[in-house]
Amino acid sequence: NERRGEERVLNNMAGTFHYLGQYEMSINYHQKALEIAREIGDQEAEAAILSNLGNTYGIIGDFSMQIDYQTKALEICIKIGNRKAESQTLGALGTAYKKTENFQNSFACYQKQLVIGRELNDLKTEGNALNNFGSLYYELSDYNSAIEYFDKGLKIAREIGDKRGEGNTLCNYGKALLKLQKYQEALEYLQASLEICQKIG
Repeated sequence: NERRGEERVLNNMAGTFHYLGQYEMSINYHQKALEIAREIGDQEAEAAILSNLGNTYGIIGDFSMQIDYQTKALEICIKIGNRKAESQTLGALGTAYKKTENFQNSFACYQKQLVIGRELNDLKTEGNALNNFGSLYYELSDYNSAIEYFDKGLKIAREIGDKRGEGNTLCNYGKALLKLQKYQEALEYLQASLEICQKIG
C-alpha cells in the first residue's frame, strides 16, 4: 500500500512504453501515475508527469494536447519554485507553439528559458535555449540568425562536453548552411555531426 512507490513504478512503465514507441500505453500509464501523484499531493511528480504526457502527445502530433499539458506542468513548476523543471517545460512548450506556428509564444518561452538558464548559471539549459532559438529562426527562414544561435549553442555544448547536444547542433547548423547554399561548409558540419552520432551510438 505504498502509493508513492506505485506512482513511480507506473511512471517508469510509462517511460518504457514511450521509448518502445507504444504511445497509447505510455499515456495510459502516465494517467494512472498522475492520479496517484495528485492523490498524495506530490506536486513535483505531478508536474513531471504532466510534462511527460505533453511530450508524448507532441510525438504523436497532437500539439494542442501537448500545449495543454505543458502549460499545466509549467504552472505547477512556477508555484513550487522548481526553476530547473520550469526551464525544461518552457523549452518543450516553446517547441509545441513552434509546431503550431505560434511563433510569438514560442519566442517568449525560449526567452524565459534562456533567462532561467543564465540565472541558474546552468550552461546546458542556456545551450538548449540558444539551440531552440536557432531552430525557431530556421523555421522562419532566417538562416543567418539561426546560424548565429547554433554557433553559440555549439560553443556551450563543447565547453560542457555534451556530445549529444554537439551532434544535434552540428546537424542543425549544417542544414542552415545548406539553405544558404554554402555546400562545402554544410558538408563539414554534417560530417562532424555524423561522426559524433556514430561514436555515441
